[in-house]
Amino acid sequence: MMRRFKQAFMGRLLREKLLLATLVMLAVAIWGSGFLRRLGAAVEESRRVSTDLSVQTQWLERRERIEALAKTAIQNLDPAKSLDAVKLTAEVSELASAAGITSNRQIDAARSERTNEFALHSIEFRARRADYANLQAFYFKLTERAPYIGLEQFSLATVPSRPQELEAVFRITSVEALR
Repeated sequence: MMRRFKQAFMGRLLREKLLLATLVMLAVAIWGSGFLRRLGAAVEESRRVSTDLSVQTQWLERRERIEALAKTAIQNLDPAKSLDAVKLTAEVSELASAAGITSNRQIDAARSERTNEFALHSIEFRARRADYANLQAFYFKLTERAPYIGLEQFSLATVPSRPQELEAVFRITSVEALR
């Protein structure tokens, strides 16, 4: 079989041999680039999995300490002070008003995650065209309500047309004791 291919190839004109050789090299190059791309993706995925496993191992090694800290925190948690989604929204609104953020604000609907003993409620509070002092006062009022209210994420940007005014987005969470 290979002998026939060799005879057919050798019986061709030089320009046909060059064209066939070029086409074969082009096919190998295309296949090779795809292979290298897949190999790179596999190596990257392997690194990612290795990192994930390392992080999981670290958490598992600290399991007993984390459980002990959680039990201590649960014992110190007053269920009467915990907030459901509606109370969280009302409390954030009151804190914002007390901090001087009375207009250009928005509170998105709460998202909740539940376990047998707790519910974690999360809202996004947006303050537009606020000044830094009011945002700082709001932050300090939030920290006074810890551990029942916590700041999970915060972003701050200036208003393009008015650099002295700020736009802030707070992701605020609360823990509700269900039992």
